[in-house]
This record gives sequence, C-alpha cells and structure tokens, in this order.
Amino acid sequence: MDFQQHVTQPTHNRGHTLDLVITYGLSTGVSSVVDLAISDHYCVFFNVTSQIQQEASVRTVRKRYLTPEVAASFIDVFKQTPAQILPAPCDFIVDHFNNRLQSSIDAVAPLKAKTIRATPKMPWKTDDIKGLKQNCRRAERKYRKTNLIIHKDILKQQIKIYNNSVKRARTSYFSKIISENKNNPKFLFKTIDILINKDFNKSSMPSSNAACEDFADHFMGKINAIRSNISSMQYTDLNRPLALFLPEETLGSFVLVDAEMLGRVLSQVNTTTCLLDPIPTSLFKTFYGFFESELLNIVNCSLQTGVFPSACKTAVVRPLLKKSQLDPKNLDNYRPVSNLPFLSKIIEKSVATQLHEFLNAQKILEKYQSGFRTNHSTETALLKIVNDLRLNYDSQKLSVLVLLDLSAAFDTVDHQILLDRLSSLVGLSGNVLKWFYSYLTDRHFYVSMDTCSSRIHEISCGVPQGSILGPILFNLYMLPLGDVIRRHGVDFHSYADDTQLYIAVSPDDLEPVNTLLNCILDIKLWMAENFLQLNQDKTELLII
Repeated sequence: MDFQQHVTQPTHNRGHTLDLVITYGLSTGVSSVVDLAISDHYCVFFNVTSQIQQEASVRTVRKRYLTPEVAASFIDVFKQTPAQILPAPCDFIVDHFNNRLQSSIDAVAPLKAKTIRATPKMPWKTDDIKGLKQNCRRAERKYRKTNLIIHKDILKQQIKIYNNSVKRARTSYFSKIISENKNNPKFLFKTIDILINKDFNKSSMPSSNAACEDFADHFMGKINAIRSNISSMQYTDLNRPLALFLPEETLGSFVLVDAEMLGRVLSQVNTTTCLLDPIPTSLFKTFYGFFESELLNIVNCSLQTGVFPSACKTAVVRPLLKKSQLDPKNLDNYRPVSNLPFLSKIIEKSVATQLHEFLNAQKILEKYQSGFRTNHSTETALLKIVNDLRLNYDSQKLSVLVLLDLSAAFDTVDHQILLDRLSSLVGLSGNVLKWFYSYLTDRHFYVSMDTCSSRIHEISCGVPQGSILGPILFNLYMLPLGDVIRRHGVDFHSYADDTQLYIAVSPDDLEPVNTLLNCILDIKLWMAENFLQLNQDKTELLII
C-alpha cells in the first residue's frame, strides 16, 4: 500500500523491534531510539513535516468577578434605586426592573475581558498526586545526573507508585460520580462524552462578527428553504378538528400567582444565565427575597394583561458542532442552541403550570405522545412499542416499523395555524389566547460567539427553542396527526417530532402494507399543509 516503516533498530530491551513509525506521503525521519528507563520499551524520536497547523485554543470572554463582598455591595446599591410602584405597561415595568439590576451590578462588578486557554483539567489530581509526580521528577533528575543503576530502580519505583495512585484516584472519582448521579442519566451521558470525546460539541470555528452573521444567515436560510419547498395548500378535512374532540371547557383567564407559587416556580427553573440577563442567575436566586414583590408584580401583570414582555422575546443562539469528527468549516454541521433570559423562563413556567393542569383535566393531549410530559419518557415509549412487537410475534406475525423523521420541525411551526389550533382544538380563549399571541409574535434572535455577535434577526415562525413552553406548544401543534393515523388503523407512538408507525403482517396477507403506505401518504400531505417536512434521508423502515 506504499506505506513506509522508518524504525530499523531494536526498540525493546530483549532486542526486538516492536515500536514502529509507519507513514504515507509525509516527510519523516527517525532521529534516535533511546532507553529512558521508564519502560522495557525504548523511546523513538522522529520528526514529521506537515502542512497541518493547529490553532491554539484561546478564547476571549467577558465575565464579572463576584465575591461575597461584591454581592453585599450590589444589594446595597440596588436598594437605593427606587422601584416602579405606579401602574404601568408590562414592558415598562420589566425594562425598569432590568435597568435597575444592570446599573447596580455594573457599579460594583463591571464586565471585564478575560483570555481563556483550553487546558485539560483532571479533577482527581489532588495535592497528594501532585506530590508523587514531583517525586518522580526529582528521581528522574537524580538518575540523569548519576546514571547509576540504583537511581534507575528508584525512578522506576516512584513511577509505579505514581501510576497506581493516579489509577486509584481516577477510579474513585468516577465511581463517586456514578453513585451520586445514578438517577440522573443526562449527567452520566455527559460524563461519558467528556471521557471518550473531550472535544464533543466544541466549535473550532474562530469567533468574529462576520462568522456570527454567516451562522445567522445559514440558520434562517435553512428554515426559509424548508418552508418555500413545501407547497402552500388550503385546509382540508385532515386539518380541521372534529367537533367530537372539542373540549367542553375553555381556559379564558389565568389565575394570578402568589408568593408561595412563585417560590416553587423559581426553584424549578434551571440556574442558567443568558447574555441578556442583567445579573447572573445564581445572584438573582440568592437575593430573590429583595426582588419578590417586584417579580410578583411583573408575572401577574403579564398574566392579567395578556402581554408577554418584549425584553424576554430575544434569544441568544450559540452554534455548536453536532459531532466532533465533523468538518467545523461546514455550517451544516452545526446546530443552533438558544438561550433565553431567566425572567422569560419564570413567566413561562407560571403559564406552563396552569396550562398543564387544564390539558390534563380536559384530557386533550395525545395518548401516544411521550415527549415532554410527566410520567412519560423515552423509556415508556420504548416499553409500549416493544410490547406491541412481541404481541405480534406471539401471533406469528411480522411487524413492519417505520420511523419518521422531520427536518427542523420546531423551527417551521406556523404561528397562525398554531393559534387556530390553540383556540379551536385546545380550548384557549380570551386573555389566555391573547397572551399566547403576544408570546409567539415579534420574536428575535442573534448569534453569539464569545465576545462577537451578529445583528438581530426577526423570527416569523417556529416555537421558541430553549424555552419551557416550546415543547408543549409543539405537542399541541401535532395533535391532529394522531387522528390522521388512526383513520387508517395503523399503530403509532410519538416522542416530540419523532413518530413510529407499525403494523402486524401475516406472511400470506400484504394488504396491511398497502394500508401503511396510504397512511404515510396522508401523513406527508398533512405535514405539508402544516409546514412540516419529512426528512426522507433519516426516515427508516424495519421488518421485525
């Protein structure tokens, strides 16, 4: 295969050549083979001339330096600024509250630029481990100086002690992580990604304003292309909800939030900070008692007036590489990850709690939809489908399973269709429907990479990514799909935008296959009418 092997002398203390340097198309030369006394194998030194230039992983970020003293000073400054007491529009109240927080934190802890170098950190490397490493270095220097056999043996012994200690410390560290997070699979899988792929989801694309703008144009262009490729069709019977499924009761107004309910909401929202947050979320939660009355006023003003604050409608999008082995220069290999202000999530959670209570009481949600629902998960979806497949097998029938996949489904949701569905199929009305109209319209985003960013772009479709209400709204948007499938008598189960269709087939009766094909054609038509696009490259079929 035209490879070249460059080592021509023994590399083992028994006289064997075991350690090789094999290349193809590279300028390579072995300079020496040396016994470093750290193994029974020798060290092979060689030079390689390559055109590949590795960029240093250096980032510039802006951060605040918060200490207990700074936090105490912040709250003193905040208490000196007057709050908005008089009745005012929701947007004015929110802007005034955010400006007070922003000016107070800027006075005591202004943003400062900091250069970060990506250096690997080993959390199990304790002070004792570092001391053993120093012992190895001292023993190595002693052996280099004297070249005595006894000092060589001491070096080997120190290296053995160090390696065994590192192994024990590392094993203990990860054993503790597994035992403490055995009920948190998300954290465990994240740990696995760090172990086997340290560059997972890290972009090596240099940050610049131009790169951010390119990402923003790419993400918007992808959505616009999908929507333009879908034929705009008139509503048909497939799209019109049946009167049989109209809810008996409607939700026309929200219940105002009290201090106890707001406290529960705050404890349930993740402590993540967005670039648009006036202060870090951890600091916000620490001093929540000082903000409680104002926060209650903001949340209840939004629920009472049916207005979602404009300051909460902008998302910060960060492009993350889908897989580390993908080409970082290809924008198709990135997914947009959205971050929303913390205040947005507090208001959304207050609404989501009441919306869930209404949906569950009226039994509106699709029975076979397992995504983003209490007591439903990928596990319950898997149990249901596998059980049905086993029943087919017990009946001596084959199972034909079709796994449908959609392209950017959350981003192509049509707002007008969604609002019509919330009104006619779900039963939202009055102030509640007005609030959701305000929530969906006039939304924006911009792409951010370190200290660089794109201009602000308008969003005309889709449910907000990274939001609390987005997944719920998507499930409601997909409600009629279950009826479309049931008309054909095909079994199905969904998880968010992934839908599995499956039928039982006798070896001598292929009619169910025709039924399945007709069902898929109707699904494709319904999706086109709802600005959803089947991803044929990722749609799969299994015969079991």
